[in-house]
Amino acid sequence: MDRLTTSTPAPLEDPVGALLRLASEIAAFKEFVAGRVAELRANDWRFTDHKGAEQLRAELALYERALDRTARVLVEINRLGLEERALRNAERVTARQGEQIADVIRAILEAMLGHAERLLGDVEPWAAEQLRARWPAWIGEVVPRELTRMAEQDARRG
Repeated sequence: MDRLTTSTPAPLEDPVGALLRLASEIAAFKEFVAGRVAELRANDWRFTDHKGAEQLRAELALYERALDRTARVLVEINRLGLEERALRNAERVTARQGEQIADVIRAILEAMLGHAERLLGDVEPWAAEQLRARWPAWIGEVVPRELTRMAEQDARRG
């Protein structure tokens, strides 16, 4: 977009995340302006314009506004409890992803069982029946054990 349009913008899908990102951007701008102010010597904070009037450097006014804006948005985020909301949303996403992973694991294991049953059913039908009967218990043993092992490995790396 190279110019502002008059069309109605699409609604934000994640207004909480958008406000938290905006707060980060405001804080980053404050830090940028703070760096510019730090480069100034104290006796350069003011200057005399061409009319002889004493003026304050624009960097100082920008810094003051950035401090004020940062404080206001952080107070508002705290007042609204937005960080907690964002955390709860992330936990819901993580839970949903966990359910999706579990569904994928179940589908994979079910497909593998189907292949094994067909293979065994052609040779030993009783073995295919035994496999089908024992399969849920094996899944209940192997999947949690492997997920725990992966979590422990991640914890050691982390």
